[in-house]
Amino acid sequence: MSLPDLAQRPLITGRRLRELRKATGKTQVELAQELGVQQAHISQLEAGRGELSVALLVRLAQVLGVSTDYLVGLSDLQTALPAAPPAAAAEAPGSVSARRRARPRTAAMP
Repeated sequence: MSLPDLAQRPLITGRRLRELRKATGKTQVELAQELGVQQAHISQLEAGRGELSVALLVRLAQVLGVSTDYLVGLSDLQTALPAAPPAAAAEAPGSVSARRRARPRTAAMP
């Protein structure tokens, strides 16, 4: 797939957003409530207008089960984002922060 023209990306994003929303059986109101935005904002995004922040793009991808690249037209693969591991599990056993927590604390000298 070739990269879409920058002017076409909002339209591609809007079309894909509408298709995915309908495929999940959600209304614009339901999706907006789930994302914490106004229904009018979802409507504007689906029409290829309105601003799409990175944070909202990531949240949309998570809610709709696709990649951010798919939503913005950089990929035709609807690969879902992997679930983020809990912070403690993401830390490698030998990492500096893990070693610091394992070190016994000593009392301050008087």
